[in-house]
Amino acid sequence: MEKQTSPNYQKPKVLKYLCKTCSKCILICPSEAINYENDNKAFIDTKLCTACGTCKHICPEYAIRSM
Repeated sequence: MEKQTSPNYQKPKVLKYLCKTCSKCILICPSEAINYENDNKAFIDTKLCTACGTCKHICPEYAIRSM
């Protein structure tokens, strides 16, 4: 079964220079598409991401943006 993607959002990207590794996006992501990379900054796996926008709204640093 193919994952549904929200038509209202483009897939998000993490602006690493703004990420403070708070883990809020990782904990709230319903598709488990966000993890930390080796540099301890969040990374969004676009193959798993459904573009729901939840991570963008929870990030206190506004480090997640639609690109």
